Amino acid sequence: MMNLSNLQNTSRPKKKVQRVGRGIGSKRGATSGRGGKGDSARAGYRKRFGYEGGQVPLYRKLPIRGFTRGRSSQSSWRHQNFGRWRSEQKSKD
Repeated sequence: MMNLSNLQNTSRPKKKVQRVGRGIGSKRGATSGRGGKGDSARAGYRKRFGYEGGQVPLYRKLPIRGFTRGRSSQSSWRHQNFGRWRSEQKSKD
C-alpha cells in the first residue's frame, strides 16, 4: 500500500551528504570548510544583505531617486474623522 511515509524518488539517485568536522583526513575536518577564524567561522553567522566586504556598497553609491516626499511631510498629515465624513456623504445622497 502507498503512504506518504514510504514514497521514494526514483527519477534520480540520492546525493550523499558530506559530513563535516570528522577529522583532518576526511577533507572537511578541522575548520569544517569554514576557513580560519572570524565571524564567518562561527555558528549562526549571516552576512548582512548588500555587504561587500568593507567596500562601499552599491546602494550607497547610487543617488537617491523616486519617492522621497514621504519622509519629510509625515508630520504634516491631516487626521480624518471618517465616521463624520460618511455621515456627510449619506446626507448628500
